[in-house]
Amino acid sequence: MAHTRALLVGIENYANPANNLPGVSNDVSAFMRILGRYGITDVEVLRDANATSPNIRTALHRLVADARPDDVRIFYYSGHGALLPPGFAQSDDPDGRDEAFVPYEGTTDSLILDNWYAKFLKEKLPPRSTLYSVVDCCHSGELYKQGIAIKGLPPDLDGPMRKEIDFTTLEYTGNPFMIGRGGNGLISVKAFVSEDELGNSVHIAASQPGVTALVMSIGGQRRSVFTWALEEVLRPSMTVGELEPLLSAKQLEQTEHHKPYVATREANKARPVFS
Repeated sequence: MAHTRALLVGIENYANPANNLPGVSNDVSAFMRILGRYGITDVEVLRDANATSPNIRTALHRLVADARPDDVRIFYYSGHGALLPPGFAQSDDPDGRDEAFVPYEGTTDSLILDNWYAKFLKEKLPPRSTLYSVVDCCHSGELYKQGIAIKGLPPDLDGPMRKEIDFTTLEYTGNPFMIGRGGNGLISVKAFVSEDELGNSVHIAASQPGVTALVMSIGGQRRSVFTWALEEVLRPSMTVGELEPLLSAKQLEQTEHHKPYVATREANKARPVFS
């Protein structure tokens, strides 16, 4: 019998309080309510100080390690990220830059790069199992290739806040962890994943590639607009193809700054979400 398991990562409070992102704790609670609608109870949650780089990597491996054919795995992330400056990324990414999750530590060598995540998707997800990657952060439309990046917190915490972190606010502790270095220290082949290579993976993102995502005050609470919209519209039996336009319309009620983005093979769009 097919089994569904979820991993939720939410980082509101970082090691450096200057990087705190008020509202993310509400996002995690909202996604737990969404999973409840589907009767999904096998859930691991990493919050704040528990969401370190080693813990996130280990939990992702644990999430998929025992997946069997037809099993479903769900990875949800809400927090900051970073766009590495040109010349720092040390990869052959076509635009000369790498994107990364920013774990709790907020240090350069704790970053989880797009290379690592793409390699994980290609090599670790068992055949015929399905991974739903639900990502609430900036530039998340290509998070299976990956992205995110805030120019500090705005002075008015009641106003919109981009879920992006300026690379200069990260503590420099060495170059970011890289995967598959060549003899010259560079990644020999960028581990991009095209939509045709996604298999049964479905990536549901807060924003289209290259666009930041917002946290706003909604109904008297700090909420990430994407997760708020997802909770408002997602219901059991809704298909992947039906979700994107409904999410876009709901998110538009709060902001025109960004819109949701779904990446998957065309054949997956007829599948009910989380099936």
